[in-house]
Amino acid sequence: MFYDLFAVFIEQPWIALVPAVIFFLLYSPFRLKFVLTAALLWTVYSIYELGIWAGLFCDQDCNIRIDLLAIYPILAVISGLAILRIFWAIFRKSS
Repeated sequence: MFYDLFAVFIEQPWIALVPAVIFFLLYSPFRLKFVLTAALLWTVYSIYELGIWAGLFCDQDCNIRIDLLAIYPILAVISGLAILRIFWAIFRKSS
């Protein structure tokens, strides 16, 4: 189930740029390095996934993607922590 959430990035890898752009936009007002890290990781992942999709890093017989067993949890944890960090910054600013 967890990996099914990320399946869209395999089929349409340019969609991985959406979280990257969102994190870059959220970095601007808060200047949190963790948010910038999430934006950069999503950007690198989108470039990597586009390369896989285009056949640059792997031929079209690249059915078994063991790399995703590490990449998806890392992206999920970093993204979740970046979102929590943003909420923490908003909470501290409002109190």
